[in-house]
Order: sequence, then structure tokens, then C-alpha cells
Amino acid sequence: MILLTGVIHTVLTLVVVRYVRTRVKSSSNDSILKSVLKIDFIILAIITATVLETSIWAAGFMYFGALSEFEESLYFSIITYTTLGYGDIILDNQWRLLASLEATNGVIMFGWSTSLLILVIQNTVLNKKKSS
Repeated sequence: MILLTGVIHTVLTLVVVRYVRTRVKSSSNDSILKSVLKIDFIILAIITATVLETSIWAAGFMYFGALSEFEESLYFSIITYTTLGYGDIILDNQWRLLASLEATNGVIMFGWSTSLLILVIQNTVLNKKKSS
């Protein structure tokens, strides 16, 4: 599951970098609204990747028998991946380490996502300054 989330984030990174190279850097005349929409597009892409990644973890928990209902598994996965950890759903002792690996994976992916978002923001802001 960690490898799959890595693949998803790698694809996300390649798409975002291509987007930055072709759309963001070449359009320094954009209005503020257009710049905001470009950044929001990246945020939606990151959220989409996160939902997909947590769904993979949820399916894994179900496959291994740690949880039986998909909604419950997805909820637990999102709470664990984001390291929010409400504690209202607790896995049996044999699955605790798997949940901690998901939390570790989530922290890494959020850091990665943050760096992508900063890349887009920097390129958008720097282009606005260069054109001024």
C-alpha cells in the first residue's frame, strides 16, 4: 500500500511539474482570479490523490480482515492517514502496526504534497512579480 501511494504521488508530481512548466511559468499576465484557480486546481489534485490513497489503505484493511465495512474502513483510513486519530475506531492488536505505517505514510505524502503546492505558489507569485 505504501508503494501504491508512492506511485500515485509520483504521477501527481509529474503532472504538477508539467503543469507548472507549461501553464504557470508561461502565463505571467494572468489575472488574480486565474492565478487563484491554478493554485486551487493543484489543491483539488492533491485532495483527489489523498482520497485515492486512503481508499487503497481502506481496501487493504478490509482485505486483511482488520475492518469489515468499507465506509468504516475508509473513515478509519482517513483519520489515520491524516494523523488526526480520533480513537473512535480501534484495530485489534495484530493490526496496530499496520495503522501506524499508514500514519507514517500519510505524513510523508502530506509533506510531499506541500512541496508541490509551494512550487506552484512560488511560480505563480514570481511570475506576477516579473511581469510588474
